[in-house]
Amino acid sequence: MKKKPYEIIGHGTRNPAKLTRHPDAETPIGQDELLALTESVRERGLIDPILVNDKDQVLDGCSRLEAALQAGLDEVPVTVVHCEDVRALASDSLIGRMRSKSQRVLAWVLKQAADATVAWDIRRQVPVQDSAKPTAVADSAKKHYPDLKPAEVVRLLDTYTPSAIAAKLSLSEDYAASALQLVACIRLKLKVSTDATGKTRYTAMTSSKADQAYLEQLHQAMDNILRGDAQVTRWRAGLAGATATKDQRKAETNVPKVFMQASTSLVKTVFPSWAKLTAEERGDITENLRTGFAKSCPPDLARELIDVLETVVAEQAQG
Repeated sequence: MKKKPYEIIGHGTRNPAKLTRHPDAETPIGQDELLALTESVRERGLIDPILVNDKDQVLDGCSRLEAALQAGLDEVPVTVVHCEDVRALASDSLIGRMRSKSQRVLAWVLKQAADATVAWDIRRQVPVQDSAKPTAVADSAKKHYPDLKPAEVVRLLDTYTPSAIAAKLSLSEDYAASALQLVACIRLKLKVSTDATGKTRYTAMTSSKADQAYLEQLHQAMDNILRGDAQVTRWRAGLAGATATKDQRKAETNVPKVFMQASTSLVKTVFPSWAKLTAEERGDITENLRTGFAKSCPPDLARELIDVLETVVAEQAQG
């Protein structure tokens, strides 16, 4: 069994409003997840104690603290501990709570976001043809991060590579590389694209509405991954879909055609039961469908969908 990175000093309760967060203990959490946690705390109270040090700084349980504050609790259970490495404690705890590979790797990179971003950016600035040359990487570090000492550069570059992260978290390198890229693009405010040759390009965001919308989409992509609603390796593909124009999406999707295919499959399955219904019962169902389409679709599309459905039913009755 892995030894816990802290020593328990005591137990008790605290007023959550008087607790502060240790700077190395902040943990990322999606907004929906926080809302669900807050509702649970409001209904049942806080069951798992928050870990604090002797200065009443939260070392593990920042999300629970926020939920307790939003739920209006006056008192929360705490476990007082002595911990030398708060960052390691927070990382281990956070990774353990994440279910999917995407959640675990993104959470881990976020906990080390400052250092991971620097390491990623140093490598990004190196010309592709020189990426395998240690001297080129060292020159990039000196040019873009002159205040970093050589030993610190080595540590960062050794620790925050896709291969090192993948080995630490037992997942593939593409997960680690995607997480590093997403977090770095958010922190450095970079737009990512692919040119005609397939090479990845990065451009600095401006204060334009388009770029601010892009940054918001990056944050939304991160929240979706942390909630478990998306894969970290697919964040760029998801972003491309989100930034497609309305006309593009409409052109790509022939709604009546898709509905025709789905209706044909559905009617073939339920037609034996449909045939047993009286004309009045069929009429009631059709009218309910008309009403539903009319409420949820534009008039022209609603009429088109009803025509499709009735055509499919009639064809099935003849066949």
